[in-house]
Amino acid sequence: MQDLVATKDEAIQTHDLYYASYLMANGAKLEKALVTPGKGKRRIMFEFSGKNIIKLAYEYISGEGVVNVRFLKSAMAHLRGIVFEKVNE
Repeated sequence: MQDLVATKDEAIQTHDLYYASYLMANGAKLEKALVTPGKGKRRIMFEFSGKNIIKLAYEYISGEGVVNVRFLKSAMAHLRGIVFEKVNE
């Protein structure tokens, strides 16, 4: 497999809290958390970047991703806090 390395302009956007937590737990940088309109309710769009962002995305989508569970739990708690803060603004 060819090395998957992001250029400085590459980023991953997702509404999925589990995906976002996986990316953050593996060192991706949270660039933005934006409120977006959804089906009758507001949703949060997370945007991540990092030198391994494409590789992390591939590993997650293919089911080959590995993560430290403590880091995943911590990332999820942090992102849930952001969601709560953004939704209640």
